[in-house]
Amino acid sequence: ASIAQSEPARAQPILQDQLPVLSQRIETLLGKLKAPAPEAGSREIELMSWWEDLCQRYGHRSIEWVLESGGEQAGQKIPAEMFDCVADNLIENALNKRLREPGLQVRVALDVKQPSLRVSDNGSAIPSGYAQKLMRTVVPSEDGLGVGLYQASRWARQHGYRMALIENLPGKVVFELVPDK
Repeated sequence: ASIAQSEPARAQPILQDQLPVLSQRIETLLGKLKAPAPEAGSREIELMSWWEDLCQRYGHRSIEWVLESGGEQAGQKIPAEMFDCVADNLIENALNKRLREPGLQVRVALDVKQPSLRVSDNGSAIPSGYAQKLMRTVVPSEDGLGVGLYQASRWARQHGYRMALIENLPGKVVFELVPDK
């Protein structure tokens, strides 16, 4: 959407490539909102394949991609739709924040050993009143309905993961998805 606003000619091919993926994500999320019970047949995908897909999906955006813990864990699988939902919510929130804070840097890091995902930015801290409520309830948002992080967090718990805002300082805001041990 931000590219469409600033560079309409460049946006057309990107939107054509991304619309089927976005439609699938929206359909999956709406299904989870209607019936958020755990799925027995949740699709799993190899972690590194998922990571490559994520990097490609957001390849046209200015994001720093970091692969941590020294490389691939052969055959490690993750719940694909849940990881997509969490990653998309966190990344899109950071990119929307960039519209309000030009020059904001977004970093996405994958630790293959856990596996865990961190999305961070160097922008302003989230106001403490909102930060305390994030992922625990629906929170009004500047950019949307405020349900994305709450629903993604619930879904993560159903799959044995937890989402957390692990740092919330001016210049360092970090969200994390980790296995719930």
